[in-house]
Amino acid sequence: MESKNDKMKQRVILACRDLVQNRGLHNLTMDKLAAHAGLSKRTIYRHFKSKEEIIEASLELFLADTIEHLDQILVKEKNPTQIISNLFPYIYQQGQFLLNKEGLNDLRQHYPQLWRKIKTIREERIKTLTALLIEKSDENAVVRQINPCIVNEVILASINAVVTPDFILENNLTFEEITEQMGKILTRLFLP
Repeated sequence: MESKNDKMKQRVILACRDLVQNRGLHNLTMDKLAAHAGLSKRTIYRHFKSKEEIIEASLELFLADTIEHLDQILVKEKNPTQIISNLFPYIYQQGQFLLNKEGLNDLRQHYPQLWRKIKTIREERIKTLTALLIEKSDENAVVRQINPCIVNEVILASINAVVTPDFILENNLTFEEITEQMGKILTRLFLP
């Protein structure tokens, strides 16, 4: 059962996500957050030491939820293409608050420690996911004909090159377009 403290933190985190999605990280202020959450700044500061702590909590909740969802997909689905087609829309839907042009750029510029944390977790999860997808793939799949180390590095390098503020802005793309296109590319690797 959630405590009153947990519910209050959740309320602040949800308000933070909503504001960040619409205005970006850099434009988030404690005044705007308090007004949006319907709380006083004093109440917010009872639960969080700083704006950065709230942003970090929002990000950590997103990462934890995504990892949990991925684990559920991996247990439920046996087919690599189904895993990919279920995962990318989820990441887009849940990550909209942050994974937009402004959010990614703000995160990289103003919160480099959180940017590095996301990158590290993403790389760890991609390695694990790639190994599991290869294991679950059909014996005749293209991916089975390639050294797993190379597959992992190609996937990781592709994601690191494409899911960046610079790439998104320079190519006038959305995060949704990127996740959709990456999903198509990755799906092809795991087909017979």
